[in-house]
Amino acid sequence: MTLREFAEHRNMSNEQLAAWLAAQVGVSRSGARKWVYGERTPRGLQMVRVLALTDGLVTANDFLPMAEVAS
Repeated sequence: MTLREFAEHRNMSNEQLAAWLAAQVGVSRSGARKWVYGERTPRGLQMVRVLALTDGLVTANDFLPMAEVAS
């Protein structure tokens, strides 16, 4: 599940999710927004926090573009 799908699942806007992630993970709101929109991938410890915060619904694999997964 992508972060955008997670936001929809939790009835949050993408911006609300980015603000929540930023506060919980300790990154800037713009940094978290880039995760939500697929422009960047969280680093190691940040990824672990995202996994925990999403109850395991968003994993590191969910940040990989489908073209790379299919290769």
